[in-house]
This record gives sequence, structure tokens and C-alpha cells, in this order.
Amino acid sequence: MNSLARERSEKIVSCSRCGSRLGLCGEVVCPIIKRVEGSLGRKLESKSLFGASPPSVFIGSWNYPKVYAGPMVPHMMWEDTALLDNPVQWLDEGIEDIISHRLSLTRSHQQVDIHSAANPDRSLSSVQELAMSSLPVDTEVKLERIPKGRLSFSRRTPPMGPTATIKELKLIENPHIHPKIEYLTGDKDCFAQVAVSELFNAGISSYHLTRLLSVGLLGKERNRRLVPTKWSITAVDDVLGKQLHKQVTDHPIINEYWVWGFQAVGNRMGILFLPTPWMFEVLEYWIPGTIYRAHRNIRIPSDYEFIEGRKTYAKIIGGAYYAARLPVLKLLNEWSRQAAAIIFLEVHPEWLPLGVWRVREICRRALSTTPARFESLDEAIEEASKHLTTPIKHWTRQSKIMQYNRTQRTLLQFI
Repeated sequence: MNSLARERSEKIVSCSRCGSRLGLCGEVVCPIIKRVEGSLGRKLESKSLFGASPPSVFIGSWNYPKVYAGPMVPHMMWEDTALLDNPVQWLDEGIEDIISHRLSLTRSHQQVDIHSAANPDRSLSSVQELAMSSLPVDTEVKLERIPKGRLSFSRRTPPMGPTATIKELKLIENPHIHPKIEYLTGDKDCFAQVAVSELFNAGISSYHLTRLLSVGLLGKERNRRLVPTKWSITAVDDVLGKQLHKQVTDHPIINEYWVWGFQAVGNRMGILFLPTPWMFEVLEYWIPGTIYRAHRNIRIPSDYEFIEGRKTYAKIIGGAYYAARLPVLKLLNEWSRQAAAIIFLEVHPEWLPLGVWRVREICRRALSTTPARFESLDEAIEEASKHLTTPIKHWTRQSKIMQYNRTQRTLLQFI
């Protein structure tokens, strides 16, 4: 590899290592962010915002339990602002386009105590109303200062654009609220888990449920709290996953191997279903450079569960574990089937920390297609390998479910 190619490779590797935050590539500012932020600076010239919030709200975790909360409002004209906070539509967009969408939203905020959710002031009440809406809402915000055009990343939440403190917040139109949402947010005696499940069954998306939980609109009145957005994302995925798990384990087991795959936004995913009782595992491997070089001792970490489900938080894979588990369980329940599922998640050098939504949507998109079906495990593994660049032997050797299957004997083997 010549010196120019090596330099380019090292810079690309650094993007996946630091997500532009640590400057490991030697650049003062990440080149990707420099391009999108450069066009933004000229557009932030006022301490007043007026636009249709997607709708979008954000509750921070810093200084918990006194957190920063507020709506996200566009500072430029958009024909349909719903796109700016709708990950379902982002997979077909480039990484730079997604970042540009997020930079179009200003995150306005005020510091509030998490316990104020049950008895909000006028401003927080407006934030809660906004969170209930199913459609964009015209919103007016007066700020303490002109927002600065900068971008922040998180592995759990989508990128955040410029921020500024709220001076005054007002909804210019009445939010469009689903009747089921209005009913359950008004029910002060319903447990949050029950409300989340009922709303999901009524067709409310997990992203909308995250907003409702985050602004403290679900659960018994005495227990209602503001929940930082990054926590509420995983909480919703976990609550829904546990409810579906109870149903899936009562379904008949599939009688063959199923394989899917999909790639987007710097991630490749292979999905393998095995004809056994419910088990689930996510293995995640980060490609260390633009050209993969096979090593004998590649370590691919994972989190997993067996038939009874998880009792503790998936610390290794984190929120991505629950984000992938939800669409898998949803598909099995819709098909009235049970299986073990292994997710092979490969993160490539062009990756940036765009949020855990990417795992959920890649998994959902893959499962929306017809699976390749096989009678043997070897054939299924061979098919799964086509969706990855890392040799499949490294994945299967370190998979806990694969190890379990190799050591367990069925009743038929004793006959």
C-alpha cells in the first residue's frame, strides 16, 4: 500500500473509531461535518424560530435529575419536516444527507426537574403536547441567544444540531393526537408497560412511544418522570420485546433454516434463524480498515439470551441488542412461529454514530423480504456469509448459540 493510500485508510479507520469527536485523523474538524456545517452557519441569524416541528422532542441525561428538555424546530423552510425525525425513511439516504437533515433542526431546551412531568409548567406542557402529535406542529420558539451551528453525535440517538436555551415556547396550532394516545396518556392509573403495549398494538410506532415515555406521559401519575431520550429508546424496545417474547414462545418451531441480509449507512447485517426454541444473539464486529485482513484471533463480542429471555442489561452490545430483537420477535409473532435468531452485525469504516435506529431499521428492512430457506445448517451459514465481508468462521466459532447447539443433543439422537 503506497503512502497516500495508507494515509487515506488511516483517516477512514479513525472515523469509525472516534465518530469525529476525538480528531484521531489529524483534522481539526471532521471533513464530513465541515461540509454540512459550513452551509449551516449562514442560516442561523436569529434568536426566534418558527417552523413545523417533525414533531420531535429531546430530553438530555446530563445533570440528571435536573435535565435539559425541549422541542426540536427547523430553522429553515422544509416541504415536509416529518423526514427530519423519521428514521424509517433514512436507510436510502446517504450519511451526509442524514447529517444535513439533523442539522436543519435546532434543539431548544430548558432545565427542568424530572419529577415535574406530572405537574408541568406552561413550557413543559407544550413540549408534552408536541410529543403526543402524530403530525408536524407549527411551533414558535424565542431563544436566549442565536444558536451555534455545530453537530453532536451519540451511539443511541440521531445526531443533534445547534442548541440554545428557550426563552418562550408556543404551539401555533393544535397537535393532531391519536385517540388511543389521548386516552392512555390521560389514564393516570395505567402502568407504563401496559400503555406502551396497547399503543404499539394500536399501530403507534416505537419512535412515537419513545417520545411519550421520554416526556413523562405514560404510567401511574405518582410514577411519571421525564426520561432521558437515550434511555427511553431502549426501554421501549425492551418492554415491547418482552411482551412479544411471551407470545412467541407459545408458537410452533420452524422446520428449516432462514437467512436474510441487508446493508446501509456503513453497516452490513446477516440474519440467521435456526429451527430450535427461542434464542437470540447479536454479534458485532468493527472492520479495522478499508481492506479486511484475516487474522486468527479476531474477537467478535456478543450478547445473547436463551428460551427464558434476558434478566440483565445487554452491556456489551447495548441498545443495539434490543433494537434488533424487537423486529425479530415482531416477525415471528406475525408469522405465528418460533425460532432461534442470530444477528451478525458488521460495522464498516465509513460508519458514524448516527444512533441505534440504524440497527432496528436495517433489521426490519431485511426481514421485510423473502428469506432464503435451507434444509441444512451448513447451507444456511454459507448464505449468511454472502452478506458479510469478515469470514463466517470467525462469527460461528464465537457465537454462544452455535456453541450451545453443538453441545446439546436432541431426543432423536438418543434413539
